[in-house]
Amino acid sequence: MKISLLLACIITLALIGYTVANPIPVPTLIMPREYISIQIIDFNEALRVRVTGVYPFKNVDFRKVKMYFPVPYNVNWNTIKVYMDEKPIEWKVADWKYKTIIGDYPVIEWTISPVPDEFNVTVIYEQNVKPSKDGSFKILYAMATGRFLNKTYAKQCIAEVKIDFSDLLSNYGAKIASVSPPDMEFGGGYSTEVEVSIDCCREIVFRKASKPFRPLDEDILVAIYPLKTMEKWIPYTPIREDVKTELTVSDNEVSITVSITFRHAGFNVTWGSVSRKDNKFVVDAKVYEWTGPAAQVITVKKHTYKLGKLEPGSYEFEFKVNGVKIAESSFTIKSSSDTCTTSFSLLIIAIAAVLTKFLS
Repeated sequence: MKISLLLACIITLALIGYTVANPIPVPTLIMPREYISIQIIDFNEALRVRVTGVYPFKNVDFRKVKMYFPVPYNVNWNTIKVYMDEKPIEWKVADWKYKTIIGDYPVIEWTISPVPDEFNVTVIYEQNVKPSKDGSFKILYAMATGRFLNKTYAKQCIAEVKIDFSDLLSNYGAKIASVSPPDMEFGGGYSTEVEVSIDCCREIVFRKASKPFRPLDEDILVAIYPLKTMEKWIPYTPIREDVKTELTVSDNEVSITVSITFRHAGFNVTWGSVSRKDNKFVVDAKVYEWTGPAAQVITVKKHTYKLGKLEPGSYEFEFKVNGVKIAESSFTIKSSSDTCTTSFSLLIIAIAAVLTKFLS
């Protein structure tokens, strides 16, 4: 009953007879599934899109078949390739066009003769999609060609459309819809639509099934559009070079001042509190960056952590931001007896020097 999402097949040479008792018309072509890959392979001022369609057929008594395939009006003609299994097939431009809701598509055609009992047709092409006035990009895959078919049969055809957004920026969204051609009832409207954000879905598989014993009669439209930017605070982790620590010790009272240098004024720091385990002090600060406007001036933020009066010994201080270790320092607190001994030794040396001078 149908041939392909995009693929229309017209028989040019009728052959062997017709068996009335057989529910399957003879001759016929049977195509129960279609596999379409839409891949965005480059994104600059325009989208470069590669489309690959694979169409498996079973043949009952056809000897020669002519096939038609609509391609986008913005297709790169040098990229069009048609294969039957692994064998390249020559194609040419047909003398009619396929109407879609985004414009008329040119049609290519080719002939297969003889026709194997089972075979795959593969079509590959690339297109350059420029943005429309609203900044969106529209990619239409002509899937409703089944309504043109004759002498084909399938209980149902299922089209599997895989869309790869890997090379697209994350601040875009996409709508995938099945839409009626303009010359059909409810032309231009959609029966199914899925909307996704690119930052959460880099690949989408969309399946469309025909009604029983009927061909697919809707095209697939992919609309890619820039998302409205919402200004918000987002986590930010500074690099090690932008974070400095300064140790201060006074009568065994220890404090450490941490300074962070930011490239603009739109940063917020929650400094957090000090936690201690044995002789190690740890701080985990939270830093956020404002995605909206901010003064473009180098900004330094400082905070002093008081570690308290420490006993003599060796200590470590570790500074984290958003759970990531950014800076660390080690320091030693000497005992008061070491200080007194040192001072007493210096005093004896000073007295000895005076006596030596006096006796001389």
